Amino acid sequence: MDENSNSNVVDLPTEQAQMALNKILKETFRLKEYSLQITPGSSKGDNYIGIIYRVLVKRSVPSLDKELRLIVKMPPMHPQRREQFFARPCFLREITAYEELLPLFKQFQQEKGIDISSEGFCHAPFSYQCISENFTEAIFMQDLKLDGYEMYDRCQEMSYEHALKAIETLAKFHAVSFAINDQRKSDPAYKKCREMEDIWLARRDNKTMNDYMAGLSQRALNTLDAEKDARIYEKVKNLLTTSYIENLEKVVGNKVAEPYAIVCHGDFWTNNILFKHKDNKPVEAFLLDFQIIRYASPVTDLCYFFFTCTSSVFRRQHFQHLLDLYYEILNCLINKLGSNPDVVFPKSVFKEHMQRFGMFGVMMAVMLLPIFVAKSEEAPDLEKAAEKIADGEDVSKMSEEETSADTILAYNKRMRDVLYDAFDYNMIP
Repeated sequence: MDENSNSNVVDLPTEQAQMALNKILKETFRLKEYSLQITPGSSKGDNYIGIIYRVLVKRSVPSLDKELRLIVKMPPMHPQRREQFFARPCFLREITAYEELLPLFKQFQQEKGIDISSEGFCHAPFSYQCISENFTEAIFMQDLKLDGYEMYDRCQEMSYEHALKAIETLAKFHAVSFAINDQRKSDPAYKKCREMEDIWLARRDNKTMNDYMAGLSQRALNTLDAEKDARIYEKVKNLLTTSYIENLEKVVGNKVAEPYAIVCHGDFWTNNILFKHKDNKPVEAFLLDFQIIRYASPVTDLCYFFFTCTSSVFRRQHFQHLLDLYYEILNCLINKLGSNPDVVFPKSVFKEHMQRFGMFGVMMAVMLLPIFVAKSEEAPDLEKAAEKIADGEDVSKMSEEETSADTILAYNKRMRDVLYDAFDYNMIP
């Protein structure tokens, strides 16, 4: 995208957002005069609940020493899209994360004498302000692109080097969460996040959503053949013909992972991770999008990532090594934060959770691989999809007119591989 092209220039969709942006520029950055260039901050298919705007500040008074850019994240204004894709509850969660949870993470680490920049978790963008009023929700953040961070191509298999950095960051996030849960379980910010109901389970009685998930589950099952895949077929069929919500209840339902549950990221996949490179190699990973934070086993974040962002070949080569590395980093930081990893999350429990809760990664693959494998030009029109869902239409099937044969083949292979790997890892009950 040519950010200097006037054809790409847009306005923020609400007056409240524009007023908040002006207030930030005047009060935080002490600007008296300026002009703004606002452009779309992501491509079609990159974001599903939030809409990203990139703000470039130009011709400011006083003049700036370096370029100033901000990110504004807002929900869709389309009523049915907001309803069908849970926009408001998701934004309220993310606002809680930026205003309460992440500041708690920082304060807690500082109190423990941790050098956050070198050994702790500080891998999330800074938020300048949030708006929580209905239909005007907005989050104003630093633009990490200015510091050299960039998104990995979601249509490409993630490399080992990038996955390594992502897992390192996740382990640090989980370590801080474990330590706070151990030492300050009743902290208001952490307690608030801990008591949030899972975003999907909150819609358990929504027939439209249940029908949609049933369609996605059948599509996943259709990637197998009862005879050719007889080794795994019956177990997979039993899983995928059970209510999707019933399966989720088993892995992220209320307190099912206690006493080893923590506040997790919840949406740990390629597009929610930004990487910084040096000499063409990733040196750091930052986390984005805290809209689906959940209180669950940390294994849910890991298996979500492995089953939606990596291939079967990758998992055969690196799965166990990355799990070992994750636990090593987790163990080390929990210790430094003053908790005992052998008590808060023993290695034996970690291994047991991988089998007990790994099914969550399968359920996320069932839901999201059809979207994740689609190229930008094939990504669904979410407003039309929301309208069809509201009207009771089945949008779970891939349309051959709208989806290339290559994309359908890619989905079939990746979904089938997920089912085989989850079976071989003893994650399918």
